[in-house]
Formats: sequence, C-alpha cells, structure tokens
Amino acid sequence: MFYNLTRMEKWITKEYVKHNIASASDIDLDKLSSIYNVIVWKMPMEPRYDIYNKKRFICIDSRSSPVKQREQFFHELCHVIFHVGHQSKMNEPFRQMLEWEADNFMMYAALPYFIIKQYDLTCDYLIHVLSNEFQVTKALCAKRLQQIKNRIQNNSNLVAERPLVYNGLN
Repeated sequence: MFYNLTRMEKWITKEYVKHNIASASDIDLDKLSSIYNVIVWKMPMEPRYDIYNKKRFICIDSRSSPVKQREQFFHELCHVIFHVGHQSKMNEPFRQMLEWEADNFMMYAALPYFIIKQYDLTCDYLIHVLSNEFQVTKALCAKRLQQIKNRIQNNSNLVAERPLVYNGLN
C-alpha cells in the first residue's frame, strides 16, 4: 500500500508537524488562525476572505452547521495563504482553478493523510469515526477516503506495470 503525497499535502504536513499538530484534536481553528495571522468572523453571509489594511480576514457563514463552518474555514484559508487578488476581477477559468485548489486544500488540511493513516482504514464505520474526530461532514470524509483509495490503487497499478529489472539489465 503506497500513497504518494501531493505537493500541497507535503506542505500541509510540514506546517502541521512544525506547529505540533499530530492528531485530529490538534487541528484547532483558533490555533491555525493565530499561526497564519487571520481574523475570523462569523456572519450570516456567504463565506469569503479579504485583505484590508494588510490584515487578513475570513468570514464564515454563521447560518451553517459547525462542521460546514470548519470546512469553509479551510477553503478560505487556502485563498488567504496562497492566492493574491480578488476573484471578481479574474477570468472564469483561472477563478475555477483557484476554487479547485482551495477545495483540495480544504480536504488535505481538514483530513491530512499523515494523521488519517494512524486509523484502521479497513474499519466499516471509518467515515463516521473520521467525521466525529476531525469535525467535518461525512460527505467530505467519504470524498477524501475515496481519493486516498484511488491514489493508492493508481500507485499499485504503476508498480505492477513496471518491468522487472535484474542487475540493471532488462
């Protein structure tokens, strides 16, 4: 079983380890807000981020459930850390690419592989366990676990398709 981390996952793992985040309970939004110098507001509006007078803000939809708010936080945190400019002034394909990246960041940061692999991945009720421990939706857990399974399967297929090499000769 081999899982190859993406660059984004490697970055998140490095950051989490640097800040002593080693378990689901360590993934604390207040701690992350402090680390990345972000002010978080909860208001009855669509989630968004903004930078004003060199201060970074994330607005979370107060009408959403706590688990959805957590997912919104990670999505917007990606924009704050990695993206520059206002999406309203960007062309649609570029904006869509940034949204795709923020969605992936959200999955990786909310459910990092280096922590997930500590669980019994064959457990019949793993989605329920991860949803409770990582405080995210079951839908996000299912999507992340499927992504991990697919990547492991793809890596297994790549290894199986490699020709055998003996003493450097084929």
